[in-house]
Amino acid sequence: MEALLPSWLSKAAPIQSKATAMGVNASSQFLGAFFGGVTGGQLLLLNNTALGWSILTGLAIVWLLISFGLAQPRYLSSMVLRLPEHKQTDEWTSQLLAIRGIEEVVVMSDQQVAYVKVDKQQIDDATRQDLTQLLGKEVAI
Repeated sequence: MEALLPSWLSKAAPIQSKATAMGVNASSQFLGAFFGGVTGGQLLLLNNTALGWSILTGLAIVWLLISFGLAQPRYLSSMVLRLPEHKQTDEWTSQLLAIRGIEEVVVMSDQQVAYVKVDKQQIDDATRQDLTQLLGKEVAI
């Protein structure tokens, strides 16, 4: 589960919040290890390892039950596109979002790029042609 959670977060988090979500996840992992170590140390001092194993078993069962209710996120690919110089950003973003398979667009005007989440399963030849026309160059998806 530890290896799957960062992958799941990067797929599920909105583009503009992805770094924050990944940072919170990493911090939570380290805090969990810290508090687990402190709690385990205290239980060893009390010579109560049975209670420690009971707590760990209970937490594992709760986490397992929670994980059964989680839905698998859709697989979306991330792309970085250079902004065309002759287009208005808002209009260009609206046109991009109107294309089937484009799920999310975040434009960074100061960097002249757009971060795009794409559902590759919905991209066909007509969609590639629309993207090529909008961007002014062919896009490999």
